[in-house]
Amino acid sequence: MAYRMDGHVSVVTGTATGIGRTIALRLATEGAHVVCGDVDGAGAERTAAEIVAAGGAAEAVRCDVSNADDVESMMLVAEQLGGPTSIVSNAAVQYEETIEDTPPDEWDRVLGVNLRSVYLCARAAIPRMRRLGGGSIVNMASVNGFWVEPALGAYCAANSA
Repeated sequence: MAYRMDGHVSVVTGTATGIGRTIALRLATEGAHVVCGDVDGAGAERTAAEIVAAGGAAEAVRCDVSNADDVESMMLVAEQLGGPTSIVSNAAVQYEETIEDTPPDEWDRVLGVNLRSVYLCARAAIPRMRRLGGGSIVNMASVNGFWVEPALGAYCAANSA
């Protein structure tokens, strides 16, 4: 039986839990070889193990998506598997404070994971996808990019960007 993603290598970030985990599982059921990236390496391992146990193909990579070297290492894994043919930049963090109560280091962390990571993943994937003849990039964001909640200043700013 042929599946829609047969022959594809998909990189998904934020796969330890939630939406990223669900996306990784779904891509695997469609035949993709999934590279599961997350700063929670054990969580990425659990997701990859679940995919493999269900008969799919997956690799886990501990990756801080705000770190260019980590992202490059994750994309190298995908390249060694013949991809990436698609990436889903899904990783995100939230910090619940008003702007005036958000320390600069937390602001930088939220924007690093929620915004800089999208750039880093695309930057690392595009040349590889170009060599393969194309690919797909999906960038996830919250509805909080369209309206502001007072205690989510950094999160809203990152999602809006």
